[in-house]
Parts: sequence; C-alpha cells; structure tokens
Amino acid sequence: MKQHRTLHLHLPDENATLAFGKRLAHAMDKIAEKTAPASNIIFYLTGELGAGKTTLVRSIFRGLGYEGVIKSPTYTLVESYQLNSINSITKTAETEKTTKASETTEMTGITKIVGDGDGALTIHHFDFYRIQDPKELEFIGLAEYFNNKHTICFIEWPERAAEVLPPPDLILKITILDEGREIEMISESQKGENILEGFL
Repeated sequence: MKQHRTLHLHLPDENATLAFGKRLAHAMDKIAEKTAPASNIIFYLTGELGAGKTTLVRSIFRGLGYEGVIKSPTYTLVESYQLNSINSITKTAETEKTTKASETTEMTGITKIVGDGDGALTIHHFDFYRIQDPKELEFIGLAEYFNNKHTICFIEWPERAAEVLPPPDLILKITILDEGREIEMISESQKGENILEGFL
C-alpha cells in the first residue's frame, strides 16, 4: 500500500538548505543502521524553474559528507557518484583524487567503486528538464541505472519522463516564497515513510 505522509518545512536561506541536507542524510543513515545498506532509494524533486532543485540536491550531498565537485546534470542528463556506504559517508572527510576515463574528480576518502564491497553505493543525479519525449532516454540505458540494488537516485523534472521511471520513495516538492523556499516531503513507499520517521 502506498504511503502518503507529508511534512512541510520552511527554508529561509542557504544555511537552512544546508542544514536540511545534513538532516536528511542523517535520516538515511538511521535507515542504514536498520536495513543496511540503505539502497534503491528514489527521490523525485519537483518545482518550477529556478526553485532550487539542484541546490537542494547539493545540500544533501554535503550532508552525506561528499566534498568533491557536484555538477549540474542539465546537459548531461545524469551525473553519477560512487561512495562506500551510507553508514561511512557521514563519518569520513579525507580527500583523495580518483581518476576515471581520463577525468580527475575530487572525491571523499570513502570513495569506492560499486561492486568492491557489500556496502558499495552509487548515487545518480538526473535532470530531465530538456527532455521532450521520454523515448529520448533510451540511448542512455535509463533502466540500467535502477537495476543495481545499491543505488540512491535524485530525479529533477521527473514529470517529463514519468512513463519510463520507477515510482519514487519520497517526493521533495519545492515552492518559491517571498523569503526562502517551502519544502514539502511526501512519502510514496515504506522506505519513504522510514526516511520521514528518521527526519523527525
């Protein structure tokens, strides 16, 4: 049965957004302690253009302890990051250089390629703003991103690819206010409900 519990928060400024990311990361950490690894979590991020969806995702990455460059996937459609595990993410800050496909990316010390350990985890950040037809996503092998059992996905503009996407566990709906943003967190599964429980 679908869960539809809703939580509203007001984020008045950037510091509040960063605090939200840290708090949400802590909520996922709590789940990992009970159901390690906390994997296959799918977030939908909705809101008008300029609402701050990418900024919100970056705040969550910071909350997870990621200190490297977080690129916008607006033109690439997806940016992927390899981490060790939720339980380790918030506890390690050592920085190292990881080279992959002749591109050097600054990663945290807990960086680990998926498959190297039981707790290995991949985070995918999608942005479908430029998608006109969901069939366009076939060329990136979209389904494969959700087949790995150790994944967390953040999806911006999911409504533009709804027919080819799996359902979310948690929806983060952003509304622009005169001062700051309102975040509406809507659980759509038991995992989403567990995250909200850990968030409170």
